[in-house]
Amino acid sequence: MDIAIIGGGIAGLSLALNLHRHGIACRVYERAPEIKELGVGITLLPHAMREFAALGLDKELFGAGIEILESCFFNRFGQLIYKESRGTYSGYQYPEVSIHRGRLHMILYAAARERLGHDRILTDHDCTGVAQDEDGVTIAFKEFSSGKAREPGRASVAIGCDGINSVVRKQFYPEDRVAFAGINTWRGVTRRKPILTGRSYLRIGSILTGKIVVYPIVDDIDRDGNLWVFERCGANSCVGSNLAPVVNLSPSGRFLKSFGAGMFAFPHGIHIDRAANVWVTDADGKDGKGHQVVKFSPEGKVLLTLGKAGVAGDGPDTFNRPSDVLTAPNGDIFVADGHGGDSNARIVKFTKDGKFVKAWGKKGSGAGEIDIPHALAMDSRRRLFLGDRQNNRIQIFDQDGNYLDQWFQFSRPSGVFIDKNDMIYVADSESESVSKNHDGWKRGIRVGRVSDGAVTAFIPDPVEKTTGTSAAEGVAADANGNIFGAEVGPKRLMKYVKK
Repeated sequence: MDIAIIGGGIAGLSLALNLHRHGIACRVYERAPEIKELGVGITLLPHAMREFAALGLDKELFGAGIEILESCFFNRFGQLIYKESRGTYSGYQYPEVSIHRGRLHMILYAAARERLGHDRILTDHDCTGVAQDEDGVTIAFKEFSSGKAREPGRASVAIGCDGINSVVRKQFYPEDRVAFAGINTWRGVTRRKPILTGRSYLRIGSILTGKIVVYPIVDDIDRDGNLWVFERCGANSCVGSNLAPVVNLSPSGRFLKSFGAGMFAFPHGIHIDRAANVWVTDADGKDGKGHQVVKFSPEGKVLLTLGKAGVAGDGPDTFNRPSDVLTAPNGDIFVADGHGGDSNARIVKFTKDGKFVKAWGKKGSGAGEIDIPHALAMDSRRRLFLGDRQNNRIQIFDQDGNYLDQWFQFSRPSGVFIDKNDMIYVADSESESVSKNHDGWKRGIRVGRVSDGAVTAFIPDPVEKTTGTSAAEGVAADANGNIFGAEVGPKRLMKYVKK
């Protein structure tokens, strides 16, 4: 049996993946000449996520969207009427996820091409009609781009997934008309600061007086598109300085605000979570400061502190020179604890409210062993990517600390960043300079794909040879593909524009 699916949208591709899962051959015909990331928001309820879990896509979708925590109902004056927990927070096995419709579509499209084969997903095939006989069905097509007739398709069964103005349905029910219910709907997407928890689904007003529905669908470096920098008070230490090292800049580099003065010894790692909170690590200790992880609100209010100020240790409530911090979508906290010498060499996991869960890693060069855990990142599959700097590699773990893989092709990682498209950016600031064990590798920023580990681009350090750090140590990228490098030696932030 061979099934023809007319329409390569969300429904058509989901059907194709399910048929393939059950061993049924199928082919998808889509009228658009090219599949593009179009649309606005869509919410995947727990029963939908259950189906995507059966297809093995739940983790990728979870990483591409926002897990909804609560649904809030307001009257038209903005007064709260009622709110309730959603998804896993209300007892369901599967989460409720809000996602950009185009991102959902592209994830399904990529999975269908990979599993069914590229030749099974045909674009620019506009169905003009179907003819059934005792042996199956013939589907007539034209090119949507030019209007020219195409060779007919043949299948055992044809299934129409071609939307509200379905050609297939109209052939069998020619008198059907789309019914207008008297309600006009406008849909759109915008960037703004998080509302309430940053994972809240809002329904405001009613159909009778006008209703608005608002929910988050995607993350960025900053919800306003701005940049956050954690700098060392204009020197290489904040000890004795009254400067505020947590700095917020506009995309063009204009100063917006700063905070954290007098709190840190050696500013190091920085992370922006899904609610736009700012997390930082203090990677040394002096004068009763340091060896801590601090969570700030975007306005600079301290929300959580991990570790004991000025106290180095390897227990569940102490760190020894923590280099970086990262939060998972469910709020779990991961700390890369250690910065060489006699400091720690481990990853420490906490719950979202700061309760110790576990720690793993020890100093060494074997699989799962660590020597300077300098940077952390997470891909859409929820894997942890550790910049294991002194070992000149990236190590990959699951969230329980199980070792998965190691990559050497991104050189000596000082900074690691993974964007929403699973592109990885790795900054090497030390090869053939500070590092004494990595000659032959050029400093700079390497860009690649998480899917296969391929390096696809390189931004070289213009300085050929040096004895200090000169290229970017920290790295990030925005939604437009611009890359930002934080250079410790030159004390500057560089922006690289995609050509």
